[in-house]
Amino acid sequence: MPSKKQKSGAAYGSDWWNLRPFTLSEAFERVGRRLFGDEWAGQEWSAHQCTSPEERLSSYDQHDHLLEQAEAEEMEVQARMAATTNDLEMGELRQARAEAQNKITAARLALARHPKPTDIDRWQFETFQRKCAAEATLMGAIRKGELRVHDGRNGPIGYVAFSHPKFHYNVEMSAVWAPKYTLGRRRVPVRIDERDFYTWLQSVSPSSEPLKQRCRDLLRMWVAQSPERPAITKTEYRKTARNQIDGLTKRMFDSLWDQEAPADWKLPGPRTRRKSPH
Repeated sequence: MPSKKQKSGAAYGSDWWNLRPFTLSEAFERVGRRLFGDEWAGQEWSAHQCTSPEERLSSYDQHDHLLEQAEAEEMEVQARMAATTNDLEMGELRQARAEAQNKITAARLALARHPKPTDIDRWQFETFQRKCAAEATLMGAIRKGELRVHDGRNGPIGYVAFSHPKFHYNVEMSAVWAPKYTLGRRRVPVRIDERDFYTWLQSVSPSSEPLKQRCRDLLRMWVAQSPERPAITKTEYRKTARNQIDGLTKRMFDSLWDQEAPADWKLPGPRTRRKSPH
């Protein structure tokens, strides 16, 4: 009669004890490098959810506009106060000035809480996005049954548990939680055999994000070099970018152009000719 060890290992073959098991954390890092190449910093595991730079800038602009309105309102009241000699009107204007000053104070406090996004904010957001993409790729494959996992002792973990509403996981702890009836116990360690993992990893297509980041950096360099409206056109910039970045598509460039190019660069009309960017 086969032992319990033999029974539990049957699904993975007779050599399962010799396989190198990966933790979820190790698999996560390898998936990240597969997806993002050199863009993967190795710090993504610690990234926290944060607001996108676009949303932060929108919030900043909104409060900055409110501040401008409040300051203009105060200046208008001050001008009316300087022109009036009516005591009753002067009292009303003092009240209006106090209200405008309160608005100014509130807007400045809001701007302090919602500052303009910095390069660090963008880096933190992009790091978190890479983390989400790597986790979604890895856990999605497990949920679909494309990548089989076990508990470290070759006890299979059914992928059904990964789809349970009360299921959750921790990549750094390499453990999952779900109702006891789905896993046999409340918390279970997760391991992935090296052979199975690398076989599956070959099916994962690298992300286009590294290409986008290289294009974004190139566009920002061009903007810094030419703060005034350039003589060359978007089409010429696109051609130069695609020559320098293998795999960059027209759609990728156009999307990043919309995000990064200054408003006056997008204006139609004649331009004075000059050499293409390098």
